[in-house]
Amino acid sequence: MPRNTSHSFRVLFGSIVCSLLAVNVAAAPTLNSRSDSFATSNFTSLVARAPAPISLPLIIIDQDTSYVASIAMGASGKTFNVIVDTGTPVFWLLSETSEQLVRVYRHPSACSQLTEGYARARQGQHNGIGPTSSSTFDAGDKANEGDEANEWGFTYMEGSTAVGFAAHDKLTIGGVSLDDMPFGVAETITGELVKAFEDGIMGFAPRTAGTAARSCSAGTNPAKFDESTLVEVDNFDATGNYWMVSVSTVKIDGEAVISTELKAVVDTGTSDIRANPAIVKKLLAKIPGVQQIAAGSDEEGSQEGTGGDFLLPCDTESKLAFTIGGKDWDVDPRDLALPDERLEDNMCFSQIFGDPSFGEDTILLGATFLKNVYLSLNLETKKIGFAKPK
Repeated sequence: MPRNTSHSFRVLFGSIVCSLLAVNVAAAPTLNSRSDSFATSNFTSLVARAPAPISLPLIIIDQDTSYVASIAMGASGKTFNVIVDTGTPVFWLLSETSEQLVRVYRHPSACSQLTEGYARARQGQHNGIGPTSSSTFDAGDKANEGDEANEWGFTYMEGSTAVGFAAHDKLTIGGVSLDDMPFGVAETITGELVKAFEDGIMGFAPRTAGTAARSCSAGTNPAKFDESTLVEVDNFDATGNYWMVSVSTVKIDGEAVISTELKAVVDTGTSDIRANPAIVKKLLAKIPGVQQIAAGSDEEGSQEGTGGDFLLPCDTESKLAFTIGGKDWDVDPRDLALPDERLEDNMCFSQIFGDPSFGEDTILLGATFLKNVYLSLNLETKKIGFAKPK
């Protein structure tokens, strides 16, 4: 396994900007850099001691499918596009020898007729990393054929996997270079990862073990949010592996539909909102015109057709809200549907998805929710902040 990241790197990387800011309802964050801290007096001295923040502009993919940053890797400074993911702790890139460097985007068959042009746009070549493209690439024992000491792999919540070996190389991010960055080199990827056009994933979850990109701290940018609405709450995850908050109530149009406490994972690497199908069905039953898609399996074996998919009117006016830290945080109605997947009778796929792998006390808040708030994540204080964007 790779060497542990140094303390100096953790402090430096802890300054990276990774807030999410919604500037309008259906679009996601701007490409401006965002910096994450809290405007409380007890944090002032920490900010004063911290190194200058690393500004990491985010690229918005489609209807907030993912948030992507461009980084440079290796001696040549080769560019890689990576998903910025607060839901996992690992950083990995595709191997230059992977047989999966050719991008393949396969849309669920249920609406393939709507997205042929979109699929063609996804074709192309991934960037890969390795000794051929970088003279500073170090894979340690990988040079010895049959040596298993350097094997690496990671499995994501929905079942996708990245498998390969551990390595080190120079990382340049936001204009700052780190000479001995540990990361995973994926020779094989499966599941949803195969459909992505990005070259890897950079995780910002708080766990300290593994080949992890460390999470964020540093100062917020008051120009981007209404300071009077700022609320900070403790990370609710006792394991320290996720950014998690307590949701006391979930409302539809002001009516409390779920009043039992939910553990909500804050995940920029997921485009939708996910929960146990029973919870999702209870919520969506309050939205006029909602239809549940019958359970079954699509031809790709994905989660489509598990009974967790719903359709709702593309122009729904129902408002979803989550109570966090004693305040209601609204999701604009236009963010509840996938507008580019308009089906017959003005119906769209719901951005609230039922996943049977979730317990009845857990929910995942992806970009559908996060683009409606200003989010800050503080590794030092283990606090999560929410505010209304300007």
